[in-house]
Amino acid sequence: MSKLLAGLYSTTALCPTPISRNHISGPRNGRGRVSETKKSSNRSGSVAIMMTRTIAVPSLTTASLTSIAGQSPQTITRHINRKYLQDTIKGGFRFGTIAGYKPADTAQGGRLGDLQEGSQRQVFSSRTGVYNGNFIGTNIRDVSIDGFENPIVIEYSVNDYCSCSSINGFRQDRANTLRARGNPDIDTFVVYDLEKLTKALREIFAENSMWQHFEILSREVIYGEKDRHWSVEGEIAITEDRDHLEIWLGTSFVKSTAYEHEEEFRMLVIDPGKAGQLAENIKHLLIQDPRIAGAIIEHGHF
Repeated sequence: MSKLLAGLYSTTALCPTPISRNHISGPRNGRGRVSETKKSSNRSGSVAIMMTRTIAVPSLTTASLTSIAGQSPQTITRHINRKYLQDTIKGGFRFGTIAGYKPADTAQGGRLGDLQEGSQRQVFSSRTGVYNGNFIGTNIRDVSIDGFENPIVIEYSVNDYCSCSSINGFRQDRANTLRARGNPDIDTFVVYDLEKLTKALREIFAENSMWQHFEILSREVIYGEKDRHWSVEGEIAITEDRDHLEIWLGTSFVKSTAYEHEEEFRMLVIDPGKAGQLAENIKHLLIQDPRIAGAIIEHGHF
């Protein structure tokens, strides 16, 4: 592989640059030198060299957002704890953040336990175990890597306001599965007419000077392989000219197959000039308006 295109924005290497004539060893577990990394829907395994990036999505117009939005269901269901029901049926609606959904540690599970949330990785493995090339400005020369499942990783992250629901109306079997798989506190559901909800949110944003720049992008989540794995050998060059829009969409709307039971429908609130670049320390966006209450068509406990 002489050249691999990768869309990247800033450079924050968590390793020296350049790296030359080093040997990096990790736990062998009786397997010896690690060869090509196996694809997996779950992110796991040790990393020898990690480089992190953020992205720069081109400014998005209303027309471009419409073109990339998926087909929407008529209704969506939010699963919550009953203590939030009264505020919700009065018109309360909370957008968390993609970064906020990522767990603080690997022991957490359930809807908020996706370790891949908000990030996508390019994982590079050499059949010979030796690496030579330029990895977005980091020059690696004659580096031999032993005992790591993920020898060289470039990880880039995105963050936007985000609301996670399930497609279509309430289903008892789906609710039971959600609760059983790491969400013991959910016992209440609220079903929205999606068209009315979206219309209400857009009206509310337009009336608030702090929110007038916001746009909404909604799509069903796709379940499959999120990270990308590459087998490399010889001299390679990884450049900064990959499609940032593709990275953003692939990071925001693709999840591991371990979460298929959620049947997730995701609504993003974005700054169209800085999609994916919401500061990680921002907590949430809380809206309270009777027009949102008007989009509710059903609610109850389970």
